[in-house]
Amino acid sequence: MPNLLQIMKQASADAIEEGKPVNLVYGTVQNTDPLRILVEQKLLLEEPFLICSRNVTDHDVKMEVSHETEFSGAYAHQHSVSTSGGSGTSNTDKEPPHKHEYKGKKTYRILNGLRTGEKVIMIRMQGGQRFIVLDRIG
Repeated sequence: MPNLLQIMKQASADAIEEGKPVNLVYGTVQNTDPLRILVEQKLLLEEPFLICSRNVTDHDVKMEVSHETEFSGAYAHQHSVSTSGGSGTSNTDKEPPHKHEYKGKKTYRILNGLRTGEKVIMIRMQGGQRFIVLDRIG
């Protein structure tokens, strides 16, 4: 049976630990669907306890662009062309160099999802029940 001094030491240590708002931890992705991350080779975290930042997820971003295609070599790009006899595909090796305007608001898919074996850095939230997966490391 613990004595009063041991109980007081443990209560003090628990209070100090609870007072820490966050703690950085490192882990290794064990599985991606469902997401599982092994922390320090002893704690396996699963999806309900993980909050993923945009740095570690696939997501869409909307961007405004204003570019022209560039001609650089025999097969720089292909596109459909309309002719009096119908339509077909034209290769730039058969045409003189030319450019096309590429302009407007476009949505792009950022493929940033985690992969098995990747090392990650996480923040353990106060209370230790939830973890924010910040980014991959290495």
